[in-house]
Amino acid sequence: MRRSRTRRRPSAWRPPCPRSWNGSGVVRALESRREEAWRAYDYASREIDAQKDALLDTISKRLTQHLEHEPLFTLLWRLV
Repeated sequence: MRRSRTRRRPSAWRPPCPRSWNGSGVVRALESRREEAWRAYDYASREIDAQKDALLDTISKRLTQHLEHEPLFTLLWRLV
């Protein structure tokens, strides 16, 4: 019976982070890029919400009913 020479790794095993990431600012740079992207997304979503609210306001103003009282015809009659 022949044994495999490779060790079995546990299922939760993951390769270690490269040493260059620990001391340098790579992680910090990635986090700052993520924060910048999040700020841009947040700003854009607020702009879209403001435009959506403005559009809904204009539509609701156009859909309001305007009632006017105007006589269409007049009946004249006399008693005989």
